[in-house]
Amino acid sequence: MKILVNQIGYGINSESGKASCRAVLQSITSEKLPETVTLRNAEGRILSRFIAEKEEAVHGWKNRKFRVVNFQTPEGGPYTLEAVSSDERGVSAPFFAGNDVVASSVITDILSGFTAGRSVGITDSQDRSIPFYGERKGTVDVHGGWYDASGDTSKYLSHLSYANYMNPQQTPLVVWSLLDSREHLKESPFDMGPRLSLRFLEEAAWGADFLKRMQDPEGYFYTTVFDVWTKDLEKRQICSFSTQAGVVSDDYQAGYRQGGGMAVAALARSSRVLDKSVTEACEFSPSDYFEAALKGWYHLEEHNLEYLDDGRENIIDDYCALLAEVELLDAGADTVSEQVIVSIRQAAELRAGNLIRRWLPDADCFRADDEGKRSWFHASDEALPLIALMRAVETGALGKALADEARDTISAALKAERKRALEVSNPFLHPRRLVRVPGRDERGQFFFP
Repeated sequence: MKILVNQIGYGINSESGKASCRAVLQSITSEKLPETVTLRNAEGRILSRFIAEKEEAVHGWKNRKFRVVNFQTPEGGPYTLEAVSSDERGVSAPFFAGNDVVASSVITDILSGFTAGRSVGITDSQDRSIPFYGERKGTVDVHGGWYDASGDTSKYLSHLSYANYMNPQQTPLVVWSLLDSREHLKESPFDMGPRLSLRFLEEAAWGADFLKRMQDPEGYFYTTVFDVWTKDLEKRQICSFSTQAGVVSDDYQAGYRQGGGMAVAALARSSRVLDKSVTEACEFSPSDYFEAALKGWYHLEEHNLEYLDDGRENIIDDYCALLAEVELLDAGADTVSEQVIVSIRQAAELRAGNLIRRWLPDADCFRADDEGKRSWFHASDEALPLIALMRAVETGALGKALADEARDTISAALKAERKRALEVSNPFLHPRRLVRVPGRDERGQFFFP
């Protein structure tokens, strides 16, 4: 028997002054799980006892049974939970309850992880003169950015373009998310402090400089700097690739869904948020970022379909383009002409309308395609349609009627997520996907198909 808790900790509810906690008893034997759980403090003293919910199993998760325990604790710790059956005693890992316990425990480590993943050293030197795959001559300076993973020193705006519905937003989303997270933390009760705030900005600036370098003089962005997973410096090149075989091609122009839209969004937001305290150490200025973002947007408005593998836009293009337009409006309100603002706002309202119309009330899901044959599910970007609509509403990018429709869509989608998560045994409250694809039966399931 295991007692599974959130080992990072539980946050305090401001109204009750206590933490609302959830733990899970798990067994891989046939013996019945205990009905009661004991909460102890660091000295082992019993603080309270709680009744576990009924025993349950999850379809497809073999040989495991669960009981959920919902309970409250006062601020403090370390606490442990204990449960005893006829022949077994289980004790949880220690945990704490406190204000902002999660944020204070993980934010510094997350930022340090990005800093450690920067492209530096001999790789960085090589990337100052990178060739193109194919017939194009010359090299470009695309140093900076972050490695894709500890085992992959390539750098991606996106990949999986050949699959059309699976493009993840990568480096540009990191830059945008760093800036978005910092602004939300500043508005929260969490005491971020000037040094931690600066770390967010410094890491975002590192990425913004890289995105600026990844823009071609024509206005589009390069999708990848790729070495076919070899870590061979001489194989690094600007290219696109497909399949696990790493078949490279010269289709390296990033469409909206291929990293181009998020690159525009990230650069536009960087131009508004990053100030001289950070950019004096950068290669580019906030105005450089904005000019690159606007140039990239104009280019994609004209050429996006040319860069898409199937020549058709889908939901990913819509939310990436909407975020790009929202951030351009937010950053450029006082710096560009009214005519430019009007054209960007019209495009934003078009994209927001597209997303709203993609919501299928009868199916409680978004459609990823135009025909409704494919539902929206994604390994990393699943919430981005809602985030794009939320951002459009909160920045005032939409007219009142459309903003109201966006709010209704957001509300319906969140209610559907909750409904789908709770309609089956789900001890860990995992989100569930509604999977609708051509040629297969529609189904709800945990995790990415």
